Order: sequence, then C-alpha cells, then structure tokens
Amino acid sequence: HYNRFNGNAFPDFWRDHLTPERKVLFIVGLGFDPRALQPLGTIAGLAPSASLSCIAINFASGFTGDDQSVILRGKNQVGLKELFDDRLDIRDLEPTDSDGIRSISRNTITLLSDVNLSDFTDVVVDISSLPRIMYL
Repeated sequence: HYNRFNGNAFPDFWRDHLTPERKVLFIVGLGFDPRALQPLGTIAGLAPSASLSCIAINFASGFTGDDQSVILRGKNQVGLKELFDDRLDIRDLEPTDSDGIRSISRNTITLLSDVNLSDFTDVVVDISSLPRIMYL
C-alpha cells in the first residue's frame, strides 16, 4: 500500500506499525541527496526492536555527477552503514547490458531477483531516492 504522512503522522504511523515481530526491508538509492537518511533514521529510532534491513542500489555508474555528488554519496553510504550495519546490502547497478543496450529497468529487476520477499513482513521502496525508471 502507498502511504504518505506529513508532520507528526509520520512518526506516529511507524511507532504503531513497527512491532517486534516486523521484518522490514527498505530498498533505497545510494544517492547524493543529504536528506535521504533523515526518514530512515527516524524510523530506525522509533523501532529499536524491529528487524530492519536495507538494500541500497548504487546507480552511480549509470549517471554522471560532479565531485560533490561523489562526496555526498559517500556520506550517505556511511550513514546507511551506521543505521543498518550488517543488514545493509549495497548493490551496484550496471545500466548497460553486455550487448551495449541501456536497460536500467531490466537490470534493476535482475539485480533484485534473488531477494526472497517472503522473508519480510514489509517492503518499503523509497521512491524519493531512486530514479523513476528504477522504482516503476
């Protein structure tokens, strides 16, 4: 289900939702936006007993960026590691197939094809941290 909460409704939802038996998988982009860690940090802080895991898709090889975006991406990677520790799985997305054709959608599916969703009670896709072609 799609959920969007503003203000106090955001922490209220997660505080009530994340009971100890929950196993949550976050799928996020390993991007350069410094705001990306804030909601994840809020959620993790509200649910110390919930099982939280994260797959961070590194799509840097498919998109150009400047030196500052590389620095910010590194800071986000450190922040994700602090939040998820050994439950963080960083996966590099290759945007181009071996035949030279750019296929981000197909390669994203392949990148995540080994994930057993039945291991989780909740899967949260952070669409604000991913390019549209990935999350759709």
